[in-house]
Parts: sequence; structure tokens; C-alpha cells
Amino acid sequence: MGTFLFNLHLQAERTAVGAALSKTPGVLPAYVSDAQNGWVSIYPIDGASAATYARLLSDSLQCLALAFMVYDSDDCHCSVYNQGKRVARRFTGPEVEKPEQGDPMRFAKYALRSSESQFERVFAQQPVLAEETAFAVGRLFGLGRPRLEFSYEWVAHGSALPPTVVRVAT
Repeated sequence: MGTFLFNLHLQAERTAVGAALSKTPGVLPAYVSDAQNGWVSIYPIDGASAATYARLLSDSLQCLALAFMVYDSDDCHCSVYNQGKRVARRFTGPEVEKPEQGDPMRFAKYALRSSESQFERVFAQQPVLAEETAFAVGRLFGLGRPRLEFSYEWVAHGSALPPTVVRVAT
């Protein structure tokens, strides 16, 4: 059994994110991080709906949102939303009927500090573990590996996690 990662990240103020979460059905309870490099990270209990929550919150807050989902270290889903619209997506894995390799130019347009060629290199790699692609894409958006890995800790340990991440509950 491999890794399962489910998380979303918003370029928004943490207080605005908290208010939007309370109005978005299904996303709570969740852990919500403090802002880092302009991103607030959200780890919902219902992680399989991370892309839906990213779209809804991106629309509600009129901001950029990223959703990452890795299933059993095989399938990798990375989506970028801007003001509620999906603007880029990479959806790959052995169980995926219609894989989408992702357009590096569309990703680079929203990762202001990264270039199309950097995304091309990441997308050309064939890592053994799908989460390595998610980590590389996250890094190009300014998200460190711990931000993406934390969702595994949340699923595995839940309320036993340290209080450095604030729990928002219904």
C-alpha cells in the first residue's frame, strides 16, 4: 500500500479562508495552516473531494487554488483553479482511463516564480512514486514538501497532531 495525499492550498488571507470554510458544505472539519509563502493549506477529512473544495473556495475567495491528490503512490492529480475555474490539470496513473499529462505553459502561467521549462522537466520525469510529481509541482508553486505530506499525517494521526496547525471544526 502506498501513500495517499489529499490537500488544497489557497492564495488568500487565513482569516478570509476561515470564514469561507464555514460557508462551504462538506469541507469541515479540517486542519488549516498558517500562511506560508502566500499559501494557506487545508487538509479536509474528506480529502477525496479536495479538487471540488479547491474550486468552490477559489470561487468564493476569488483566488488561486491548488489541489493535490495521490492515490496509493500510483495516481497523481494536480489541479489549478483561478477564481473558481480550473485552468490547469495533470491527471495520471495506471488506473486512469483518460490521463491528462498537463500543459506546462498553463501551469507556469500561475506559478509566477517558475518557468514553462521547469514544468516540462517535471512532467517528463517518470518517478516510481506518484507523490514525487506532486512534490515537484508543489515546489514550483512555492509549497514545500511538508505542506503536501501533512495530509498523510492528518489521516494517520488526526487529533493527536501538534497544535502548530489549527483545527477548524463544524
